[in-house]
Amino acid sequence: MESKEKYYYGTKELLLPGTVLGGAGLHFSSAPQVELWSAARDHSPTPVRIYQVEPLGIFEALASKLPQGPAVAYRALHPVRVLTEVTDWQQPQAELNSSLLPTA
Repeated sequence: MESKEKYYYGTKELLLPGTVLGGAGLHFSSAPQVELWSAARDHSPTPVRIYQVEPLGIFEALASKLPQGPAVAYRALHPVRVLTEVTDWQQPQAELNSSLLPTA
C-alpha cells in the first residue's frame, strides 16, 4: 500500500527533480517547518529551499524536540529522491531565521 504522507528536505542547494540524495544519515521530515529550521542553521545569505522527497528504501523515525514543538523527523538508511521544490511557503525574514535557531 502506498503512503500518503509527504516528506520534506531543507537545504540551501539548488536541486533538480529526480536528484537522488545521499543515503545513510540524511535527515528529512514530514513538516516543511522542521526543514526550514534545519537549513536555517547555515548562516549563509543563500535562501532556504524546501523539497518534497521520496524515500527509496528504509528509514527510521527520530524523536524530535524543537523550539516550535514536536515533529516527526526521519533518518534515511537508503537514498531519497527529490520530487519537486516546494514553493508555496514564505521565506522567513532574517530575524525570524534567528528565532528558529537553537540557543546554546
